Amino acid sequence: DLQSGSQSVSRLVDVHPNPFNSTVQLEFEIDARQHVSLEIFDLQGRLVYTLQSGVLDPGAYAGTWNGTDDTGRVVSSGCYLVRMQAGDRSEMSKVMLVK
Repeated sequence: DLQSGSQSVSRLVDVHPNPFNSTVQLEFEIDARQHVSLEIFDLQGRLVYTLQSGVLDPGAYAGTWNGTDDTGRVVSSGCYLVRMQAGDRSEMSKVMLVK
């Protein structure tokens, strides 16, 4: 679930804790109403989980990933890539799942 806060620039703000064991908090901000996607990929580039895909109003948002894929299966320990796309901007960050 995403939660909205204050207005700012479009960017992936923080991924914490990192490394994580059960859940990781993903925070981002957008400066205008636009389509936003926040996705988790494995190191082979395969989509693992979609946290957000849709139009959002300006503001700060936070969501969590619990280490599962889009079907609800628990993924293996390792490094994953978080990609946020907002309008024509794209940012990536690494997150490490340790079990």
